[in-house]
Amino acid sequence: MVGLVRPLSTPWRWPEHPTVFHAADAAIAMTSARRGPDGKVSADVMVAAQRLEPLAYLPDRIRQHADHWEHARLGSFIW
Repeated sequence: MVGLVRPLSTPWRWPEHPTVFHAADAAIAMTSARRGPDGKVSADVMVAAQRLEPLAYLPDRIRQHADHWEHARLGSFIW
């Protein structure tokens, strides 16, 4: 997201604590902890916008750092 990302609320307890919503430049993101059966902690990140422009940098950024992602899906992107 372009610009400063700011938290929108205090952390939620669903689906995992802490879940935090963030906003910047006509886009919104949700970050949440994920605890596996082995106790390993990772993170879920979901982003959305009404237009593609605020998120246009994401496909390249995800590909650039692909070795850091266990899973990434860009299913909603239509280029």
